[in-house]
Amino acid sequence: MPGGLVFGPAAWTPGEMLNAPAGAAQLPHEQSARAPHTRAELVGVLERLGIGRTSGVTPALVEQLRDLEGRRCRALVLNLLPTQPEFALSEALSRLAIEDLRAGLSAIQRSLRGERVIAAVDKHDGRTRKLWRQGARNRPGHEATPYEVRPLLNRYPQAHPTLLIRALFGRRLQVGHLPSRNNRVLLDPVTAWAFGRYVRTGELFTHRPVQLFFDRASAPPNTKGPPTPLLVLAKLGAPVVELLNQYHIRTAQRQIIANGMLAGEEVAVEGDSGAVVTAWTDSLAVREPPVNESPYPCIACGWCVDVCPTSLIPIHLMELADRAQRFVAAAPLTPGGGLPTSPDPLGARAAREALHCLGCGLCSYVCPTRLPLTQKTLRLRAWVVAEPGREGV
Repeated sequence: MPGGLVFGPAAWTPGEMLNAPAGAAQLPHEQSARAPHTRAELVGVLERLGIGRTSGVTPALVEQLRDLEGRRCRALVLNLLPTQPEFALSEALSRLAIEDLRAGLSAIQRSLRGERVIAAVDKHDGRTRKLWRQGARNRPGHEATPYEVRPLLNRYPQAHPTLLIRALFGRRLQVGHLPSRNNRVLLDPVTAWAFGRYVRTGELFTHRPVQLFFDRASAPPNTKGPPTPLLVLAKLGAPVVELLNQYHIRTAQRQIIANGMLAGEEVAVEGDSGAVVTAWTDSLAVREPPVNESPYPCIACGWCVDVCPTSLIPIHLMELADRAQRFVAAAPLTPGGGLPTSPDPLGARAAREALHCLGCGLCSYVCPTRLPLTQKTLRLRAWVVAEPGREGV
């Protein structure tokens, strides 16, 4: 697929994971029977540990396994591509906890009995690629699963399942569909890490790695030079504001965004509705609230079309979203909350193009007139998803 912007590896390299325990002793080999041997056992262990969705991009492993029931797994893919340009999580886990990653990958593969095992890495991230290539060759006395390392150009959002399946296998996967539809299973590094820790040490999934980003005004006191992001082990369910305060990151009168600056969401940290760390909290970014910019009319530069990874025309979808909003204000939605089913005043067939939007945020990022292209397209997509009879689109 065309489009996207090429980002190299993140500009920061975590040297340690803060708040990580000194290290639990590895279980004796004879006690490693806790690792499952069948798909059913694997699903049961994942559910018992609470390892569900652990990535904002890669679907939960349990969902894929259930969808795959009765069919052969053609390939198990460990998705080590950064899901956002600023992320260094895959690189950090590969350097700091690669034995956990390999243990999790091997245990899951033994249960799945997939035909191939692939580690997808950023081709420009030489350090991570080297680590995984070194481990791809079985060492004497180890029972690690053989796998192949596939370097890919990280043309953001290449880590999205739709684009990754296309790049690796040349197969089309509709946006929103599970990779198991194509008999492939995607594994994100946090799931592999958490499951590997359980297999090796018996440690339960109560904490997860979170990347903390902050600007100079939000940085801890006595920070010299440009602020360096942190990688921390955060307790699931912990209030976001408490986590940030623990590392002396200023939160008062700040905007906090979870899961990436391009495709993330602003979170509230005050009151009863204050956000907490979830199993899929990949990152938290703290910055001064941005100045509201007034968008200008489209100048037909075509930049949004150039970068769209699924070849959409974002400005056209934004116009459809505006028409839908005006129409919805004058006519009730369908019982399911979708677009009205009266004669097609919105161009519903054209509106269904929004189903192919990845929500990557690139169109809004490059728009010189600051139009809310991504937000409007996602709103249009939500209406189309709620529309009866959209199945098979």
